[in-house]
Amino acid sequence: MATIKLYNTRSHKIEEFSPIDSRNKFVSMYTCGPTIYNTPHIGNYRAYIFADILRRMIESNGYNVKHIINLTDVDDKTIKKSIELGITLDELTKPYEQDFYNGRESLELLPANIYPRATNSIPKMIEIIELLIQKDFAYKTEDGSVYFKVSADKNYGILVNVDPNKIKENAGGRMNNDEYDNENIQDFALWKAWDVNDGENKWESPWGLGRPGWHIECSAMAEEFIGGTMDIHTGGIDNMFPHHENEIAQSECAYGHTFANFFVHCNHLMIDGKKMAKSDGNFLMLNDLKDHGIHPLSYKYFLYGTHYRSPANMTWDTLNSAQTTLMRMYEKFISIIDLKNTNINSGTIIAEDNAEDYIEKIKNVLANDLNTAEAIAFFIELFDDIEIPNEIKLITILEIDKILGLGFNKYYKLDKTIPSDIQKIIDERNIARENKDYTKSDELRESLNNKGYIVIDTKEKSIFAINPLDSA
Repeated sequence: MATIKLYNTRSHKIEEFSPIDSRNKFVSMYTCGPTIYNTPHIGNYRAYIFADILRRMIESNGYNVKHIINLTDVDDKTIKKSIELGITLDELTKPYEQDFYNGRESLELLPANIYPRATNSIPKMIEIIELLIQKDFAYKTEDGSVYFKVSADKNYGILVNVDPNKIKENAGGRMNNDEYDNENIQDFALWKAWDVNDGENKWESPWGLGRPGWHIECSAMAEEFIGGTMDIHTGGIDNMFPHHENEIAQSECAYGHTFANFFVHCNHLMIDGKKMAKSDGNFLMLNDLKDHGIHPLSYKYFLYGTHYRSPANMTWDTLNSAQTTLMRMYEKFISIIDLKNTNINSGTIIAEDNAEDYIEKIKNVLANDLNTAEAIAFFIELFDDIEIPNEIKLITILEIDKILGLGFNKYYKLDKTIPSDIQKIIDERNIARENKDYTKSDELRESLNNKGYIVIDTKEKSIFAINPLDSA
């Protein structure tokens, strides 16, 4: 088992990770999930790809991870859009929740243990707010709203190194919007009194009708589904302030214990050097990638080439290059598969020392603050290692794919039965090859590729398989 080291935003340094319940090898992990008022863009998915490889790395070292990804179904954005469309929050958010799950599946992300919806945890939010009022960390205003008193929390600003004097200067102001930057360090809303702009989106509370502020939602869901101090909280750096900072303040002031021992954040996705953001109109969806012939797994592979704490600058050239490299790996993978034998068990103990070395090397570099680029380099090297027998190599690839999640296991389990119309083209091509009609052979190869079939020629035979990166 490798020693896990991660950059902890809370301490602003790399630390050795040890879970609270190390005896039972149990790790609790919370990821800030999507606000389901729209389909997530690929920049949003960077945070979930990062959380996925973090979880896979931890699990590969023998831990059992309980992973929570919340769904924000009530906030400023969801309320505004549902009212504009004249539909309920549920009618608005359910289709976008499914969009998120569809994206998760196309990216081969492990499903979380629980996907709590914020509207189901409002009683817990009220409980936390009541505790904060009792402890003088929050106060009610005349309209029935409740605000967190930032100046009362002496530890506020731990993630972003906020100047305490700045907090004091701004303590008299209030911030009612869910999102703002660290130039606006003011008291923030825990509970927003109902007004006509909220439509029918209102809940009973000790302070009157209203609805929760965004930040209290994650504190409540974390407390409800993890309870006490969690091991790891993940998200993008755009959530570091104010959202994660406010989560810490609310939870720690209410319950008196550390909210999360580790905060681990990934950096932004850039397009041609500009930050991806819907507000700037600079964003792409997974379907946009597919329209350009790029499979979501190629995007995932591209991200592995950049450390999670660095901005990832994406262009169509870099995506095409990533897809070409991943395709070559799949071609080599398919070439070592005996398509008639699907009985190889990826859990088989690997007896070849050099095969085991690849697994251990990849585990070790990932345990060192998720060095995905080096892990990928070792993985590529494995495919070309002539010292490892094909059967052992196949088992090793499948074991490593459990850590990297690049779809090799999924492809291996696919039904590879060749339809009769495809077999007819294959037979025609074999005849063309025998006749040394290479022009026709190439044309038929392209036809097979366009139908989603990879063609791999060997001296003995041609291998045809469903294209794992086909975007259809």
